[in-house]
Amino acid sequence: MQRKLLQTTHAVTAVIAPLLILTFLIATIVAEINGSLALIIMVKRDIAYSLLLLLPTMAALGISGTRLSNHQNTLESTKKLRMAFIAANGVLILVPCALSLYWLANHGLIDSRFYIIQALELTFGCVNLILIALSIRDGLKLSGHMPKQRAAL
Repeated sequence: MQRKLLQTTHAVTAVIAPLLILTFLIATIVAEINGSLALIIMVKRDIAYSLLLLLPTMAALGISGTRLSNHQNTLESTKKLRMAFIAANGVLILVPCALSLYWLANHGLIDSRFYIIQALELTFGCVNLILIALSIRDGLKLSGHMPKQRAAL
């Protein structure tokens, strides 16, 4: 793949992934505040189906980032470790939570188990969102698109 295409792919997926995650978090909070079982079911269904977009987006983000990296920079190594944690968190915690919450909501089982899983999903979703934001910041530094900080006087 040409470097320019890799850079474009990386930039586009770096925007789409956090926006999807933020949308999931906001939709979940709005549904919970509203309290409507129908809205909760709809949000959980939509999140479950949206994983079909999020997972390949995250994979493309990771692959393009790895191919753009030369791994000789400490910042790049930090981003790589961070992305490994984000991926593990997503696959091992967030995807099972999303699917479980959809199943529970779809069966009208909005009980303590649902809310424990919901709390896990919100917590780890926020963690991933923060880690992705840190990776975006580091990527902007690496690409020269973020202004350098001025030295303290």
